[in-house]
Amino acid sequence: MMNIAKHITPVVNIAKSSKKIIGGIIKTVRLEKKITQTQLAHLLDIDRQYVWRLEHGLVNLTIDYLDKIILALGTVPAEFFNLYV
Repeated sequence: MMNIAKHITPVVNIAKSSKKIIGGIIKTVRLEKKITQTQLAHLLDIDRQYVWRLEHGLVNLTIDYLDKIILALGTVPAEFFNLYV
């Protein structure tokens, strides 16, 4: 299990929406796994700019697409969301 709660706390404190919180978790997990935005974009078959928009909470995600992102990051939903437990 990743120990990145210390990194996500500032994101939670400043986030004003669920999109920003989820985006912050995506970015934190991506950085922890040493995956670039370009690499994640390639895994998801999307443009790198879209990854940037995801990480900044500018995209409305479906749960199904979030599951795809979590899988591409090499984790599982329980671990991804465990950052807050």
